[in-house]
Amino acid sequence: MSTRFDPSKYEDTYQEALLGLIKQKLAGKPISVRTKPQKATSVVDIMAKLKASLKQVKTGQRRVKGKAA
Repeated sequence: MSTRFDPSKYEDTYQEALLGLIKQKLAGKPISVRTKPQKATSVVDIMAKLKASLKQVKTGQRRVKGKAA
């Protein structure tokens, strides 16, 4: 972030691909969209973590840097 942003170094490949699909559609050609399979991610239940954290604080069980709070 120490140099000035030069937009001419970048090109909008998304817009080019989208315009290509639109032209295909207008020409009556079938459109096939290939998507990359998404990697499975582990979902964390934030509310459950928050409730557990609040419960620890209320009961005095919360540990800070290896020491009891």
